[in-house]
Amino acid sequence: MRMKMAVALFGGFFLISFLIYGSALNNDFVLWDDHYLIVGNPIVKEISLWSLKEAFKTFDPELYIPATLMSYQIDHLLWGMNPFGFHLTNLVLHTMNALLVMMFLFLLLRNVHLSLFVGLLFLVHPLHTEAVAWASARKDVLSSFFFLLSVCSYLQWRERENGQAGSGKLLYSFSIFAFALGLLAKVSIIMLPVILLLIEWLLYHRRLRASSFVTISRLTPYFLLSVMFGIVGFFGKREAFSFATYFEKAIVAPKSTLFYLEKFFWPTEFSVLYPYTDASIASPEFFIPLVIVMAITFLVLFLKKYQCVLAFSYFFFLITLLPTFLNIARGGDMDRYFASDRYAYIPSIGLIFIIGVIAHRHRKFAVTACVVLLGILGVRAHAQSLLWGDTEVLLQNVLKQYGELSHVAHNNMGNVYRLRGEHEKAIAEYEKAIAIRPHSKIFANLGATYRRMHRYTDAQKMYDEALRQNPDNAEVHVGLGLVYVELGQTDAAREAYEKAIALRSDLEEAHVNLGALAMQEGKFDEAIGHYRNALDANPYFFHASYNLGVALQEQGKIEDAIAAYERAIRLLPTHIAARINLGILYANSGRLADAIVEFETVLAIDPKNSSAQSALKQLGE
Repeated sequence: MRMKMAVALFGGFFLISFLIYGSALNNDFVLWDDHYLIVGNPIVKEISLWSLKEAFKTFDPELYIPATLMSYQIDHLLWGMNPFGFHLTNLVLHTMNALLVMMFLFLLLRNVHLSLFVGLLFLVHPLHTEAVAWASARKDVLSSFFFLLSVCSYLQWRERENGQAGSGKLLYSFSIFAFALGLLAKVSIIMLPVILLLIEWLLYHRRLRASSFVTISRLTPYFLLSVMFGIVGFFGKREAFSFATYFEKAIVAPKSTLFYLEKFFWPTEFSVLYPYTDASIASPEFFIPLVIVMAITFLVLFLKKYQCVLAFSYFFFLITLLPTFLNIARGGDMDRYFASDRYAYIPSIGLIFIIGVIAHRHRKFAVTACVVLLGILGVRAHAQSLLWGDTEVLLQNVLKQYGELSHVAHNNMGNVYRLRGEHEKAIAEYEKAIAIRPHSKIFANLGATYRRMHRYTDAQKMYDEALRQNPDNAEVHVGLGLVYVELGQTDAAREAYEKAIALRSDLEEAHVNLGALAMQEGKFDEAIGHYRNALDANPYFFHASYNLGVALQEQGKIEDAIAAYERAIRLLPTHIAARINLGILYANSGRLADAIVEFETVLAIDPKNSSAQSALKQLGE
């Protein structure tokens, strides 16, 4: 009977989850971290000693998320770069999290119906859509999975009277292990030991003072993990923290708190960005939320002895939200945001508990209301998930609400148009962004657009302004070098690329461009060195592999050239020039069958390719 109930619960939750988010599985990657974190990230594209080592020693660029990167590696192994698989994993994790939320409340209150409603409310609430529908939000759903797994394991262990039974000790150890995995997915779950203290207060508050020493000793491993990963997290975020003072963070925190409360209880007008300009305690925009949040907190403290569960739920919300208050500056100094929907993913559990308890106490009247509520929220979440299917729609939603404030949204919309080749539209968006806030990255993007339009004088002016805004922007030096190449100023181009490498030694494009200049001058050894440096920085950079093959071929190093071309083709199977060059080298090395395969593959891609047709005739095919 229990097995049938468990299967029914799992099946029901997954059915509802697919009804809400099933259409979003067809969403593409969006130009909002997905291309940086997944599509263009070499760590994701293989499971090897190198990639695992890189996952554990790098940031993204601010967060330490090796477990998240490893989950992407598994997705890539199963699905390649098909976004369907990445979205499916997010959906499965979110559904499992909803089931764990249900278990969490059941272990706290031992009420089946209340727990079921709470789990379903977590599953369907549209505030969670960003965490589910955005592939780059994997770190949020994955860390939450381990957070909830750790808490549920701890609660089961506590039921066994201090873990005296062998299986109880295993549950305790597993809880600590799950917490460590969660921290490796995202350090924002760092407040878990404080939540465990809160649970101890709720369940054992009458005995807490007498057993406080025992309780602290039990939680010591959790606190040690929090301290250790807190230091690691601070190291990664130290630059971002410097762009906003702690006073500013303190002022913004109440606004963020009240905003999440509002979005939870009135879930409309969501956005991927919630920008603000200046934070001042004298502004009603920040002063009023401070007063309201303080009033709610004092009220909950006053009522805690009468309503322990409500107090627990509210402080669960505040405590788990606390780490997000430090993260108001993004992209370095690019912008400031007072909220992000995914930051409320775990904190919302506390608010969901409150709704559940209220509904349960008025259950005679609440059953129908709860069903209707879940239906409305599910429909809203479905509609919200579709916004993540297209970058332009996603950004237009931001511009509709914050177009006068968000230079970042205008800048990213310009990037969308630039990649499509709609240059005039891109320029218009960049100019709108600059009108809101001039920034080095925006001028650099505008320069890149002018360069693609062959307006090299305008491009140079934009790049110069970008460097005036930020002389340490290595990508700008690369762009400027490309302009100098087009203008025939080779020495200036080389100097620009060298400046870029001096600022960022792992900038593969600068190494490849230096290699191209060396090739033009017949300095093949120097070119090969640059191409190898580029591959050291990014083993999946196609142009480095292809150009390396060309340079090695010029030197007559046939076997090495073949290896370089083969690698290039694995990275980009449709590249015709690489296949033709490889086919020629195969033929010259006596590997006629391999050569024929390459030329036939070229014709499958381009049936009218004269070089491949001629080569096959010479080979007797």
